[in-house]
Amino acid sequence: MMDALCNRFIWIKLKTRHDWKHLANAEAVKKQAQDEFHHNTKPNPLAGVEGSASEAEVIDRNEIPGDVEKETDVFEVPVEQEDSRSGNEEAERLLAKEAEIKMLKARLYDMEKEHDSLGKENESLKSQLSDSVSDMSNVKANEDEMASKDEDDSMMQWEVGRVLGMLSVGELMKVNILLLHEGDRHPSHVNVHHRLNTLVQRL
Repeated sequence: MMDALCNRFIWIKLKTRHDWKHLANAEAVKKQAQDEFHHNTKPNPLAGVEGSASEAEVIDRNEIPGDVEKETDVFEVPVEQEDSRSGNEEAERLLAKEAEIKMLKARLYDMEKEHDSLGKENESLKSQLSDSVSDMSNVKANEDEMASKDEDDSMMQWEVGRVLGMLSVGELMKVNILLLHEGDRHPSHVNVHHRLNTLVQRL
């Protein structure tokens, strides 16, 4: 009878307790209720009544464990699920951030490679342009030099012709012989030699 009343008192304490956070530790609550019951309750002279004992046992078997389990499930399981869900969301956010950082690093690497490639191409174009300008300058210088030589040759031939026109046949023959010997060293004298031959033949 005392055990039945004790269990009944424990069940009432569990049903009326407002601090639901301590329900997860049912054993501690049960121990506390037992201590309070034994401290405040005196022996009951009607302990031999079987009906009350049976009723208390039925309540003890059918209601207390189920209620404790239900209340424990209500307050424990959702907290665990919430913690798990929160942890998963945080992990997903971290993974998303890491993926974004990797993508940005890859884009930065590609941009640096493209910049280096453009820089090398630009330097190559500058070098080609410089070579082209140098070649054009050389060609122009050669053309100017050839034009100057042609002009000098023309002036020399004109002067030679003027002088030859003033010489006698004997003098022309001597000049022709000298130019013939000098022709190998001075190719420009060959033209004068041919002109002298022509003049001598005409005379």
